[in-house]
Amino acid sequence: MRSRCLYTSNNSKNYKGRGISICDEWVNDYDKFFEDMGERPEGMTLERKEVNGNYEPNNCKWATVKEQNNNRRSSIRIKNNEDEYTISEWADILGLTAEEVSTVYKRHSKYNANTYEELFHKGNLQSYRIAKRENFCNECSRETSCKWRKDGTQCNTCYCRAYKKTKGNKND
Repeated sequence: MRSRCLYTSNNSKNYKGRGISICDEWVNDYDKFFEDMGERPEGMTLERKEVNGNYEPNNCKWATVKEQNNNRRSSIRIKNNEDEYTISEWADILGLTAEEVSTVYKRHSKYNANTYEELFHKGNLQSYRIAKRENFCNECSRETSCKWRKDGTQCNTCYCRAYKKTKGNKND
């Protein structure tokens, strides 16, 4: 806390440079800090509840590394009704890995999908946009398939057949 806010270092641009400071009571009196925060619990570090707020009694708490990682300015937040969680928090809630949720977010955010319902259709790793698409092959009338082409009009089998047919005609 002191090195981030009081001294100039490589990391001070993220704290001192942004105007984040330490309350007057804590700057010069460690006993006051200890009185307000107590002894540091094992495996915990000091965290500011409001990421843009100062180090002061009502804005600080002891937190785990996981909690700290969710309270970063760079954390992506996904909203579902009134609930808003980070990618790793949604992963915990859905029983998935953070990488799986992150992949879905990256894939669908380019289509401006950024709410829970747009990203995860009924809690699955399938976007609402894709879930709404009719999976009906125009060639063989198959309704279910492992893989569909991007436009959703052909199953993979029919697409490959058509591709081989056109490729074969070009070589003739």
